[in-house]
Amino acid sequence: MRLRVAEMTAVRRLAALVLFVLGFTLLLSACGRIPESESAKSLSPTATPIPAAGSAQTTGGTSAMSGGGSCFKPAEMPAGNPTSGQTVYISGCQNCHGAGGTATDPKQVSLATCKGLLATKSLDTAEKFTAAFNNNAIHADIKDNPSFVTPQRLINMYAYLVGQISG
Repeated sequence: MRLRVAEMTAVRRLAALVLFVLGFTLLLSACGRIPESESAKSLSPTATPIPAAGSAQTTGGTSAMSGGGSCFKPAEMPAGNPTSGQTVYISGCQNCHGAGGTATDPKQVSLATCKGLLATKSLDTAEKFTAAFNNNAIHADIKDNPSFVTPQRLINMYAYLVGQISG
C-alpha cells in the first residue's frame, strides 16, 4: 500500500511539472518569445502585408513613394517571408517604429517611408538591415533574447518592410 501511495505522488508531481512547462511554453509563445512553428506562421494577423499609411500610393499601375518619385529600391529582392516578418514586426517592433514601419508618434522612428531608416541609411539589402539592427544599442534588450531575434526573422522583417515601401 505504501508503495502505491508513493507511486501516485510521483505521478502527480510529474503531471504538475508537465502542465507547468506546457503553460510556460504557451505563455512565451503568445508573447512572441519562442520561434514560430509552421502552424504559428499560418496564424499571422493577415494573409498579406498591410500597406503603411501614406508610404506608397498607386497611380496608373505604378508605385510612387510619398514625397514624389521612388526614394528606396532594394539592391536585391528580399528572400524572406513577408507574412512571417509582419507577425514578428507587429509583436516586437511596431511599438517603436509604428504600424507598417510608418511612425505616427514623434517618439517613434519610421522604417518604411522616404524619410525612414531603410531609405536614409541605405539599408538596401537584408545583410545591411541585419547589421544595422545588431549594431544599434537601443536594440540591446531585444538582442538578448536569441529565440526572438534570429537571423531568419530579421530577413523576414526586412522582406515585410520592403513590401511596405514598394506597396
